[in-house]
Amino acid sequence: MGKINILHIIYKYNDNPSNIILTYLKALNTGQFYNVVVVLQGIRPKFLVDSKNITYIFYEKAKIKGIRFDLIRKVIGVIRSYEIDVIISHRYKALSIAIFVNIFSSIKKIYSVVHRIGEFKNLNRRTIANLLCRKNHTIIGVSNAVSNDLRKNLRRLSPGNILTIHNAVNIADIENSLLNRNEALDVLGVPKNNFIFGTIGRLTPVKGHIYLIEAFALIQDKYSEALLVIIGEGRIARDLYAKVDELGLNGRVIFTGKIKNAAQLLLSFDTFVFSSLEESFGLVLLEAMIAKLPIISTNSGGISEVLGNGTEMVMPGDPKALSVKMIEHLTISQEERLNRGNILYQRAVTLFGIQVFRQKLTSLIAD
Repeated sequence: MGKINILHIIYKYNDNPSNIILTYLKALNTGQFYNVVVVLQGIRPKFLVDSKNITYIFYEKAKIKGIRFDLIRKVIGVIRSYEIDVIISHRYKALSIAIFVNIFSSIKKIYSVVHRIGEFKNLNRRTIANLLCRKNHTIIGVSNAVSNDLRKNLRRLSPGNILTIHNAVNIADIENSLLNRNEALDVLGVPKNNFIFGTIGRLTPVKGHIYLIEAFALIQDKYSEALLVIIGEGRIARDLYAKVDELGLNGRVIFTGKIKNAAQLLLSFDTFVFSSLEESFGLVLLEAMIAKLPIISTNSGGISEVLGNGTEMVMPGDPKALSVKMIEHLTISQEERLNRGNILYQRAVTLFGIQVFRQKLTSLIAD
């Protein structure tokens, strides 16, 4: 059997070493596959998999709103030029291109990866997918929570055309990117003798930062050594700044803004806190697990699939419950925190490493 030629259709390439697209390419960068990557918008990024088994094509300024038949024609041209057998697309824009390409060309298999809950909440998206997805088109949810949402919205697809493949990361890449604690604290400009609760994520309502700040306010008087570091930017930043000011937490809650490749700073934290109200998977949780950090998290969406059904999760939107867990982490021994972090690290290695991911993908595609 010859090589299987795979076309990856990507909307935008996130230039980040733990980018899930990179993980797919590294997993499929074997002698069994030849990979062609079409990026619908964007220039050649820094973090790429350089290999004789991979070709990249960038449409830097492609117009993608609506049904773009000019772009569909270009992709069909790539399929014919490289004799593509399989398409893998990521996110809805790329999925919609794959749907129409499948109508006008002969492809053996299409796999469209959906990364978030609610991707088909929009009626137009739902209608297009339900009516036009063919039998050779499988939709992959990155968690069971996402797959269940897909089944609810894409009722015309057969049950076998919706499945789950959890996200994965290249563990060695993340480990090698981590700065040591002192280096990371220097980058953040944070004192080195405090207990740091930290989180990374977009400043949007769904990430639940307001509840995390309220939880920290409940413990800040008694535990003066504690700081809360929030890495990220977003549309509710001013609201969060105002909440910190209202609660008298200036100097105790530190906003860093957006930091590129922020995961390299994870070892500045003593405990990672994740307050999301709805989360499809939570890739940053995997990064924190690989940094061997103990984690406090809400239990929403696919989070329990990542962390396991442990006692470190609380209901979303409950500052009091978060504060109880934060106090626990402040009062347990350093040895116990290390033990909790090591347990999470072993879970990440066992379930979410690239070798396990490669086996799942190879089994699916080569079947």
